[in-house]
Amino acid sequence: MNIGIKDPQSQRFEKNIGFQDLYFRKNLKMFKKYHYGNGTLTLNRSFSELKIPSFLLLSKIKPKRYWEAQMHHITHNECPLPCKYTRELTDLNKVDALVIHLDSFKNPKGVLNNIRERRNPNQPWVMMSFETCLMANKTFNLSYKSFNSFFNRTMSFRKDSDVILNHGFIVSKNDRSFLPHHWSIPLENINPVTYKPNATVIATLISNCKDKSGRLKYIKELSQYIEVDIFGKCGKLKCGGSLYVSAHYKPNNQKCLKKVGNSYMFYLAFENSFCKDYVTEKVYNLLYYPIVPIVYGGANYEEVLPPNSYINAANYSPVKLAEYIKFLLSNQTEYRKYLKWRELYSPSTVGGERILCDLCTTLHDPDFYKHNFINILSSIPNLLEQVLKINNYNTSSNSLLYLLSEIPSSPSRILKFKAICQPIKHCN
Repeated sequence: MNIGIKDPQSQRFEKNIGFQDLYFRKNLKMFKKYHYGNGTLTLNRSFSELKIPSFLLLSKIKPKRYWEAQMHHITHNECPLPCKYTRELTDLNKVDALVIHLDSFKNPKGVLNNIRERRNPNQPWVMMSFETCLMANKTFNLSYKSFNSFFNRTMSFRKDSDVILNHGFIVSKNDRSFLPHHWSIPLENINPVTYKPNATVIATLISNCKDKSGRLKYIKELSQYIEVDIFGKCGKLKCGGSLYVSAHYKPNNQKCLKKVGNSYMFYLAFENSFCKDYVTEKVYNLLYYPIVPIVYGGANYEEVLPPNSYINAANYSPVKLAEYIKFLLSNQTEYRKYLKWRELYSPSTVGGERILCDLCTTLHDPDFYKHNFINILSSIPNLLEQVLKINNYNTSSNSLLYLLSEIPSSPSRILKFKAICQPIKHCN
């Protein structure tokens, strides 16, 4: 064994002091502004009906208990910045924003086209999707192209969305005071698992066995060189309890997470799709415990996790990753360096129930209402063609094109090309 094996992040713990979660930064800034304003925000707008912002959610396919769980923090006034929501279409003209759960609609026929005819151009229409385009295409068979020019706001996992769906976050221990106490509770003084020869040290929890990232193939090959325990539908092990948001679980007390967090030294946080910015609860659920995450996905993990707090499997072949893990097992001083970040930072301990609080926070931001809808497809086709050509994007019939326009005080219009999601072998 070459004991000189190094992870690309090693010896960078001193940089931890300056780390900031880039996905969560905007929300934290709003929370601080709210805190220092003694529970108020100076807003340049008044809301439609209430003293706090409200939105209408349109969705068809998710069961009632799913949305009750997703809205739990909103309905129980547990979001740092409050808002209200309704499911009644008759309230369309009373709310500040319309949020459409895109995965519920294969195309805009029916109710969506009907309300489009009486659209208020000053009202944000928000495209919300929890899935990557790869999985959404496979699961819901969406006709993406039919939604061209429909939305003027996006809400997804992508960092360039107007509302980022954060499945978790990391904050400094000082900044934890700006959050609700149950969002990031102090880390318990749990001792890391001590390595015992012949013990299995790696675990993962996977129940979606039809991934697009090749994670199961990677794990199968990794298992040839070092043993991996797989919990969930894709493995032979069970530990009880659902990790769906409707289960109202908390990472610090959920049975399965406690078992893995208290029994293993590494866990595989492998995403089902390789997509830009895509980071899910798989990464965050076990950060409460002194266990080292091994990540695998399309995100830039340096933007969401402190240096030297994780291992990126994308930097290794399965055999090389197994070698590096064995090196850490035989060098506990090096292993414990991956846990040093816990002295400075705290991870989220909420689970999925707080995700839509990020929408509430954004609804308090006056800049969210500055963008208006224009039909670029009919008014400026040449510019559209140029943008597509420059970005080398495919415009297949199943592409999702979002075009946002910003209308400043001057007569000129600044156009923003936001994203194209393509149902091919990868997504950007």
